[in-house]
Amino acid sequence: MMTPKPIPIATGDTQEFWNACDEERLVYQQCSACDAVQTFPRASCAACGDSALTWKESAGFGTVLSFTEVHRGPSLAFKPDQPYLLGIVQMNEGFRLMTNIRGCAATVDMPVRIAFEPRGDQGRLVPVAESMTSD
Repeated sequence: MMTPKPIPIATGDTQEFWNACDEERLVYQQCSACDAVQTFPRASCAACGDSALTWKESAGFGTVLSFTEVHRGPSLAFKPDQPYLLGIVQMNEGFRLMTNIRGCAATVDMPVRIAFEPRGDQGRLVPVAESMTSD
């Protein structure tokens, strides 16, 4: 029997993010006080500390800033995917997203779009990056 990949568990700060992912939408937070954007959901702005955050929907496009090829995942659940690419994507709205890059040979500055991959049998979806050009 294959070990299942972990399923993200929503918290009070992350519930809106995971709900949007489950609808195949990528959302991020923007601070009303300083206009900073962030994608790891928090109760306050990482730039200025203000709690006046609003949710915005990303168009889902960005470029690869950096990536690595993972040959030994964090658990046996990732063994069938090895090697796989894990990267930092600079989204067009200004925030960064760490995610898997699937279905292509990645390069720095490569344009990507965000897609969603099922995780577990509960319908949870996680964001992944895919190349916007044919590989």
